[in-house]
Amino acid sequence: LGVGSASAYELASTAEVVDLLLAITTAAATSDRSSKILDPFPLLVNHNGERYLDPDEPDYLKARDVISKLPSMQQIVATNNEEDLDKICAERGKYVQGVFRWIISSCSAHLVSLSGDHRLASMGTSFQFLMYSASPEREQAFATAKRTHGSFFAFHGSPIENWHSILRKGVKNCSGTSLQLHGASYGPGVYLSPNASASLGYSKVGYRLGIKGSNFGSVASSSRSGNQFISGEQ
Repeated sequence: LGVGSASAYELASTAEVVDLLLAITTAAATSDRSSKILDPFPLLVNHNGERYLDPDEPDYLKARDVISKLPSMQQIVATNNEEDLDKICAERGKYVQGVFRWIISSCSAHLVSLSGDHRLASMGTSFQFLMYSASPEREQAFATAKRTHGSFFAFHGSPIENWHSILRKGVKNCSGTSLQLHGASYGPGVYLSPNASASLGYSKVGYRLGIKGSNFGSVASSSRSGNQFISGEQ
């Protein structure tokens, strides 16, 4: 992803991943639950070394204002070089460049946009991603266990605004906390299903958050003008 200093070429070659990261953080920042789910909270420092956005004293309205000014992906991938990208961000607002780079660099998971035969055909979605987050040792342990016990897919559904935190901190057991959104019929825990359709309803696919729409129709549940993972106009 060109962490911290992505060039225009690198952004264009990973546009779907960058689009996804911008969209989910925008969804978290503009959600009425932002004080709970915009976690981690952005850290932005001005030229004087003062914190404009501070995780120790989070100002969610200020974060929402900056993040809502992010440029569209069409504007980002149309840039010819990093200078053009910085110029577009500066035109959008004083701290837009900083929050843009923070969104990209704060996600340490390696995301890959899948295509063709690499997708799960049963999902029927236009976009699917593979995330690498485990250490090589854990991957090897899983591969060993898989050879012995086999494996299967299990699905977890969560609204798009939750994925800003999920991609950075993992899926957490929120039962009995202020983050719990649904019941816990079988007790506390993280709920998964072998059937994607059962989990899909919990992701609020097609649900509009009231921000302007984009190119991917109702693939996801939030929207920001020019971003693809947002429901809206189509």
